Amino acid sequence: MKTTKTLISALTIAAVFASSASFAGHKQSAAYYYDYADVEHVDPIIKTITIETPHQECGYETRSVPSHGHHSATPTILGAVLGGAIANGVSKKSNRNAMTVVGTLLGGTIGRDIGHTNERHHRRVTTRVCNDTYSSHQVDKVVGYNVTYSYEGHRYTTHTKYDPGDELRVRIGVVPAEGESVAEY
Repeated sequence: MKTTKTLISALTIAAVFASSASFAGHKQSAAYYYDYADVEHVDPIIKTITIETPHQECGYETRSVPSHGHHSATPTILGAVLGGAIANGVSKKSNRNAMTVVGTLLGGTIGRDIGHTNERHHRRVTTRVCNDTYSSHQVDKVVGYNVTYSYEGHRYTTHTKYDPGDELRVRIGVVPAEGESVAEY
């Protein structure tokens, strides 16, 4: 099989030279033909890829939230009445009215503060909470192949996107060693 390939290659090269001689006075930049080389070894090029998969994790969360309910006026009113009565009872006759007003205001303020302390300002609420999370795993993926092949007694190495099997199609070219040729027609 190798002898047949070598013979075909030699005949092809001779045909290229013969055809270029028939174009006397015409110059060509390069001549190419295709042939097959024997594959000696193939190594897959493996790349490790991380794959992330999204999913939700949900649970229940209990927390305390401010309550915006109605606040009773009873502690404020009761504090004002008691404060006014106490101030009226302990004050002298000359400034009794002024002291009663001050006692009423002070008692109302103290009553309101006590009333707010006894009221429940927060309530507990349970809600469902979900968070987006990702799980990841790694996989090996073949991204190409390192191919060692031989042609006409010479060994070469290349990279391909596919596994070529036992033979690799190669392009053979004849290019001038010096200068630059330009095709003239």
